[in-house]
Order: sequence, then C-alpha cells, then structure tokens
Amino acid sequence: MRACRKSQYEWVEIMTADWAPVFVLPNIPLEAAIGCDIAALAPGHDGRVATLKRTHPMLRRFLNRFADNFGQKFEPAVLILNTAAPPIFSEVSALASFRDLIALSAVTHGRALELRHPRGHRVLFGEAFSIYPWMLDRRYEDVIGSTPAILGTHEVSSFKGQSSPALFRTSLGEGDIDQPLLTALMARWRRRSDRKTSSAACHSGSARSIAPGRLAKTSARARFRADRGASVSQ
Repeated sequence: MRACRKSQYEWVEIMTADWAPVFVLPNIPLEAAIGCDIAALAPGHDGRVATLKRTHPMLRRFLNRFADNFGQKFEPAVLILNTAAPPIFSEVSALASFRDLIALSAVTHGRALELRHPRGHRVLFGEAFSIYPWMLDRRYEDVIGSTPAILGTHEVSSFKGQSSPALFRTSLGEGDIDQPLLTALMARWRRRSDRKTSSAACHSGSARSIAPGRLAKTSARARFRADRGASVSQ
C-alpha cells in the first residue's frame, strides 16, 4: 500500500535504505506499509521493521510488550523515517503532518463508505492514529515517556503498552484508504517540506527537529502539540 509511484529498481533502493523508528501507533493494525521513500507507517511484519528488530533486539522486545485491555498481545504499527531524508522531515510538525494525511485519507473514506453501507467494520475515528507517548530512546536501551504531564524514562522490562480502551483495533487495508486523496496529500506534504528546506538554507539553525527515536530531546509541550494540536478531528 504505497502513495508514491516508483519503479521496481527504486523500490529495491527504498527497502534497502537505512530506516529508523520514530513513533509507534498501537490502535491501528496495518495489512501493509503506507508511505513513500521518506517516511512510512509500517506493520511489524514489514521488511524494514523486521530488519530493525533483528539489528536491535530491544526494539523487538519493546514491540512485543503491547496488548489490548484483555491481554491479547499484538505489535503496534511503527512510523519509520529514512535516515537519508533531509532534516526538515524529522521535525515534529512534518512527522505529525505525515501521520495526519494518512488518517485523513482513511477516516474520510471510511465515513463515506459508512454512509452508503452502514455498520461496517471500518476505521472511523482519528484516535485510531494516536501516537503512543512512550518510545525507545535513540540508543535502543530504555523507554522515554513524553506528555504534558510527564517526561521521564523507564526500563523496557517493566513496560506494558496498551491500545486505547475506547476503540476496537480495526485492520486497515489498501481498500480502506482514499488512494487519490492520499497521493495528492503526500505530494503536497513533500512540496511544502521542500519549500521549507529552501527557506531554511537562508535561515540556518532556525528549524527545530528531532532525531529518530529521540523523544527525550523534544519538550512535552511540543510533543503534545504534534499529537493533539495537529491530530485529526474526531
């Protein structure tokens, strides 16, 4: 499930590039990855995530420590970023916007289908794409939590991640997304970030960005704005 049209050779390059986990989203099980050569929202069985789990066993342990409210274990979706991407794409606002464009394409499509065929098992609420407040640090050693109320670390061995008690974990497949809308939004997201990159070249040092997985360096207020202020209206 991809929004960018690439040749087979280009997709081989994308799949063999270096990727880094940035956030996890436990409320939305994915059938396949959604994204492009810069960023992707990927399931645990995606080849890039699988490679990261083999390279960093602590990431595998972290992803394996999620369960729903009844103890059913699962692996959350992972927002991954190409480490070769321009720094502008690692900004909180760019990552939140990337998440939002996927959510918009899924929720609006689900709502439209619900009007025509009620009571389907669909993704209808933006909360399905909520970013989990705990994530591994950049050294893959401990978990870091960041919200307006907390900013701290803890051991992975004590961590117990959960999905939202207010939602069913509804699977999202290719047919559950408005593909033309996703493609258009993805193109605009890239163009906007490209323009900001050009502007930043004239104002060096003005952009505020985060390293993948380095949530401890992002203030709780900025982290809150990324997940709440830019989130999809429910």
